[in-house]
Amino acid sequence: MIRIIFVLIFLFVAFYMVTDYIIKKRKKKLSFSRPENLTQQQKERIVLTMAKDNNHLITAIDVAANSDLSIDEAEEILRNWARIGYADLKISDSGKMIYQIGFLMKRIKIIRITL
Repeated sequence: MIRIIFVLIFLFVAFYMVTDYIIKKRKKKLSFSRPENLTQQQKERIVLTMAKDNNHLITAIDVAANSDLSIDEAEEILRNWARIGYADLKISDSGKMIYQIGFLMKRIKIIRITL
């Protein structure tokens, strides 16, 4: 009986540790320091990294959910990039604003051509 209790406790602790590790890994935040201390370049680097990991498609909500940036900060960066031509704003059928970061794709094509 005591062995069963110890096995159950062990299994519970192991399950807790594994699930905690998985949750922390999924919620890995992309930031360099506290959000109020980030430079504009660091904020843009966070958005670029996320766009690169998501096939060059990103929303402000995706950025805010997976980093220390707010939705407003992410939206400001993405709108600025769309305004100067670095990104294209696409509206999905459901009305979701999706930005396609085009200069990442162009850079890849240029690198392939020059090699």
